[in-house]
Amino acid sequence: MIFKLSEDKKQVQGIYCHWNGYINGVGYVLQTFYQDAKKVEKLIALGNISSLGKYVEASEAVQKFGFYPATSEEFLKLDPAKQNRLLAEEPYYTVAYHRDRGEAKHFMEMTYNEFQDCLEKDSFQYSGPEYIYLLVPTKSGHKWLVSSYSKVFDVWGYLQDLSVEINETK
Repeated sequence: MIFKLSEDKKQVQGIYCHWNGYINGVGYVLQTFYQDAKKVEKLIALGNISSLGKYVEASEAVQKFGFYPATSEEFLKLDPAKQNRLLAEEPYYTVAYHRDRGEAKHFMEMTYNEFQDCLEKDSFQYSGPEYIYLLVPTKSGHKWLVSSYSKVFDVWGYLQDLSVEINETK
């Protein structure tokens, strides 16, 4: 799950991300390409996402052929070279359930205290994620924090600096 703490540190907004939530997946993409709070707000405004890419926008393939472009009859009529190019670009773009598949828009809003309670009690709206990412304001800008879920102890860990966690997983 991906969250952002408001500048006054009182409110938290967030979304669920279905694919590749690991530190070397979503964590790396957030740390590398989502340092700008406005870009993170744009991401969260999409609602829940299927996958996170470098770009918030939909890929050309999704824009033209829908959520599953490779199954579209129109896509299959394209020259194989163009199909390959479009599919190769897919991982760089974010896929959102509302924007790209027409589903209802869902995202989470809560106070920071409610967020902390959810973290302590594992009572988030969505179950199953192993990592939670939180963008927090700092004196010099923003910083990503991460918490991992321990199945052994059935609890979320303390929020840690994501950049440190990425370096430790290399």
